[in-house]
Amino acid sequence: MTLLWGSRRSQAVLLKGLPRRRAPKPATPRADAGTRISSDTRLFVWQRDAGRCQGCGSRKDLQFDHLIPRSSGGSSSAENVQILCRSCNLRKGATVVDDKGIEVVC
Repeated sequence: MTLLWGSRRSQAVLLKGLPRRRAPKPATPRADAGTRISSDTRLFVWQRDAGRCQGCGSRKDLQFDHLIPRSSGGSSSAENVQILCRSCNLRKGATVVDDKGIEVVC
């Protein structure tokens, strides 16, 4: 093999400071890829709940919340999603609450 410039040793020294190219990592599916709330569901829930928190009626700091948490096997369908303000959502946490606001023990 013919070297175009210098010896193998000089090539190694010249290339030493350059970053090595790494093979790209294979794409891995996100853990929550199938559980995200679709834009159609978000729009439907927003209209159904009239853009208000279902806990206190506020219109500020609104978030979409799962009635049955995803960690407990809840889906992202419109029947399992509601709008809550930040403070009501933090208060609820990962508990399951019925339509009267009473915590349900599973």
